[in-house]
Amino acid sequence: MTGGLWESQEVFTGAEGPASRAVLSWALAILGLVPAMVLMVGILRPKTCWLRSLAHAVSRPAWGAPLVAALVALLISGALTARHAVVPYIHDEFAYLLGADTLAHGRLANPPPPEWSHFETFHVLMQPTYAAKYPPAQSVSLAIGQVLFGAPIVGVWLAFAAACAAVAWAARGWLGPRWGLAAGLMAAMHPAFHIFKPFTWTQSFWGGGVAMLGGALVIGAWRRLDRRVAVPAALALGAGLSILIATRPWEGAVACLPVAAGLIARFLNDAPGRRQFLFRVVAPAGALLLLTVAALARLNVAVTGQATLLPYVLYEQQYAAAPIFIFQDAPPARWSPHAQITAYHGGWSRAIWAKQRTLKGFAAVAAFKMLLLWNYFPGAYMALVPGFFMVYRSPRWRRLALVVGFALIGTLCTAWTQPHYLAPAAAAFFLATTAAARRLACVAAPRRRAGLAMAAAGLLASPVFLMFGGLILPSRSRPAWADQRVAITHDIENHPGNHLVLVKYAPLHNINFEWVYNSADIPSQRIIWARSMEPADDRRLLEAFGDREVWELEPDRGVPKLTPLGKGEEAAKRIQ
Repeated sequence: MTGGLWESQEVFTGAEGPASRAVLSWALAILGLVPAMVLMVGILRPKTCWLRSLAHAVSRPAWGAPLVAALVALLISGALTARHAVVPYIHDEFAYLLGADTLAHGRLANPPPPEWSHFETFHVLMQPTYAAKYPPAQSVSLAIGQVLFGAPIVGVWLAFAAACAAVAWAARGWLGPRWGLAAGLMAAMHPAFHIFKPFTWTQSFWGGGVAMLGGALVIGAWRRLDRRVAVPAALALGAGLSILIATRPWEGAVACLPVAAGLIARFLNDAPGRRQFLFRVVAPAGALLLLTVAALARLNVAVTGQATLLPYVLYEQQYAAAPIFIFQDAPPARWSPHAQITAYHGGWSRAIWAKQRTLKGFAAVAAFKMLLLWNYFPGAYMALVPGFFMVYRSPRWRRLALVVGFALIGTLCTAWTQPHYLAPAAAAFFLATTAAARRLACVAAPRRRAGLAMAAAGLLASPVFLMFGGLILPSRSRPAWADQRVAITHDIENHPGNHLVLVKYAPLHNINFEWVYNSADIPSQRIIWARSMEPADDRRLLEAFGDREVWELEPDRGVPKLTPLGKGEEAAKRIQ
């Protein structure tokens, strides 16, 4: 990566110009959305017709609904990226990309670069190793895209497609083949996953596709194990739990509490089958979990030097001035030599945590969190609200409601909430939503037409929102500095040789606009980004990278100002 994780994700390099990109975008969207809408109509048809027969034919094979849901997800994701290339600009995105680049280099961690303090940035460890703080599964998906396709965003699409396929598989166990197909298509076409910026799961690098995959496997296995003890379902359970441990361990653990309670109750209530349950469920699922824990312990040793010390925890110990959970006490304030890092952790983060320590503040922030999550998940399905109340009468569906409810409680316990925090329970939400649509579609006369209309409005709202928000009225919805940074990167790349950019922030720099991120192998990058510190510190940095052309970047001048400083001694003399 020449620019240190700065490249826009130009997957469709053959489409040059806005017109050709728009044509390609519409073509991919039509290929994905039109068949999906046709199948949705066939699922809703109360009487036998060719549309209903088509839906039956697609969903009858066990692999049919997952395959269709995955293809629709891939086509929609590709259509939106074809319209606007994906550019990272959230702190977390760069950290996940660093993790992916590290794995793509065949390493679990990187040695700290020379004069490492100049490269300190958000969510990235510099000591004892140079590595991202986050659990590895999201970075694994990005690394697959980077290694196999030359673009990490393709890994995002593949993970999301796999998650939608898993939702269809899980729903087949709860709802049957035809409505299992509907659930997978609803997940694939859910508008917020594609166009709710900056929280999209397919057009960013910090989404929840991998965690949704894990949650879907757990939910699908739960229903199948309720019916029959079988090793394949146990392996799906173990795989899902393993994915959750390696993506969102806290939210995954909380969301899975009802699942654990249900499986324990099944074990206790079936005395003759306990031995079979232990050998066919606990043993295979436990084996997968042990392998995952061993792999994570190996990662911990590589990054932190201790098998039980998570990179996330070590980063919090080194930098954080606010705890993860609102019920924890704050650690002592930590001061960084970089004002932006201190302002982020000691100012913004600590203020949000402190606000929630009072009842009034907690209520206000909790209301904001619930509004955000409501708009992100059920906001597009208001027509199905009566169906939710009908479905809730069934004990079977109340169990899924518990999964979503526990996940919500888990997010309320943390100081911050993003929609992908709820990804472990996303499959449960889509299953409940599809069940609500099915219940409305099956309402008896004389309200049958009204029920069908509400079910159709709920199921077909997603493609309509997608077409308007993603294609007819598309918006980049990213700050201007993200595009300015890409333009500056390309400008520097047009100069021969290797380069070092000293980023000189103004005192009131916006902490969300971070320029200093690098790839896994900093010394080999064509362009290295570093924080400007005191003149003496900057000169030592220049000595460590003396063969590079040096630039000074002042990003807070309205239009970022890039000044060439020359090489070696010439650059050292011009540093002030």
